[in-house]
Amino acid sequence: MHWISRPHRLLPSLALALALAAPAGATTVASTIPVSGNFHAGVAVSGNAQLHAASGTFKQWLLFGHVNIGVSASPQTVPVSLTSSPNVNVNGGGTIGMTYDDVSPGTPLAIDSANIDINGAGGANTPINFDLAVGNLNINTSLGTFQLQLSVDAEISDLVFDSTLASAVFGGNGGSYAIPGDLTATLNGIVKGRLVNVPILGTIDLGTLYTLSNAPLAFNIPLPGTATTSDLELGNPFPHDLQAEFELSVMGLTIPFPFDVPIDIDMSQSVPSGQSGFSELHVDATLAATITLSNPQYLYTGVLADGLVPEPSLAMLLGVGLLGMALRSRAVR
Repeated sequence: MHWISRPHRLLPSLALALALAAPAGATTVASTIPVSGNFHAGVAVSGNAQLHAASGTFKQWLLFGHVNIGVSASPQTVPVSLTSSPNVNVNGGGTIGMTYDDVSPGTPLAIDSANIDINGAGGANTPINFDLAVGNLNINTSLGTFQLQLSVDAEISDLVFDSTLASAVFGGNGGSYAIPGDLTATLNGIVKGRLVNVPILGTIDLGTLYTLSNAPLAFNIPLPGTATTSDLELGNPFPHDLQAEFELSVMGLTIPFPFDVPIDIDMSQSVPSGQSGFSELHVDATLAATITLSNPQYLYTGVLADGLVPEPSLAMLLGVGLLGMALRSRAVR
């Protein structure tokens, strides 16, 4: 994954906020900080599968030959659920642009840009995997009712946040921000099916019914968090190394990943003498669900070497002192 930095202009209102937030006499500094850290979230799902129609012919073999039995189904809706409740815990990294003042410890004033590969620190891409189960869809024959069972094996990958505008940091060091940007990802999945409780036959594995391949997802959302800086060389002469931490832990915040796929079964085959089975089976259904990353948390940290410059007051005192020494030296001569 290549990080793409792009210029961000501060809006007039943001520029005014920076001017008001910086201490009197302080200078603002803008830097791009490489960061790395951890992203954590729970996983939830909502949605359903809808059976619109089913038809076909089941050939039952009797001593004198096949008897044709019709297949039908009424419209129905069943829920989708997670087979387990996994927690996402992946490493991420990228860059964050920040404007801060030059008074130790460099109070954050604005987040200017962000490009974070949430599940891909160091160019890696750790997929976020999940498995879904779908309630039984009932299909009728005169011999009895059998069920269509669906399952989904899917993953979210290439989860990236890229900022589009700047956001002021409110509250000083450790203050909050909400930077607007684009959250993008790709969704891959395989929908499998099987028929269970089929008269005479029992279970029929239908295999893969639908493949979702690198489906792009994009959301425009504000990425909230807090920005905290610390001076790593207190007591030493300036410039100092600056450590910045960007953290989010908000209960109730969710990131949705919706998908909607068709489920079409179109089976046509010959049934040999002496055997029973479907000569035709047609099922029209849809599967619509939303995977949600709930209560997301992240902590990204970066160090900016020599991130701070001398405070204006100290620089002025040093300058006046040196000038005085120079004048005294000339006078002695």
